[in-house]
Amino acid sequence: MGSKIRQIFRDLFGSRVIANLELQLLQLRHDFESRLHDKDLIIADLRAEKALMLGRMSIYENTIMPLASRAGAQVVAATNPTTPKKPNFAIADIMSQMPKTRWEIEQEKFYAARDAEDAEKEKQKNGTPADRS
Repeated sequence: MGSKIRQIFRDLFGSRVIANLELQLLQLRHDFESRLHDKDLIIADLRAEKALMLGRMSIYENTIMPLASRAGAQVVAATNPTTPKKPNFAIADIMSQMPKTRWEIEQEKFYAARDAEDAEKEKQKNGTPADRS
């Protein structure tokens, strides 16, 4: 009976059991690490494949679709809007497009009234000979 008890303790706490458990733990860790590495490789491959497919799709959209059909050209035009034309910075164009302020409107009225008065004075001054008599 005592030998059986000693044998049980040896089996439980013996170096063979501990070594076997440590070996199984190392194998499980190695399996886990290899699966993580495989997962990372698969993700990297899928990302590279996705980038390649997106590149091919953009080439297809920009070169073949506009030439193949009118609908394809409309799709490309909708997804890739054309750049706006460059603005013209000529002063005359800018000034003509700007709305007039109230002050500018008042100035124009004043100058128009002054020019009308000057024209009337010139008319009276240079009047016809029949008016002078």
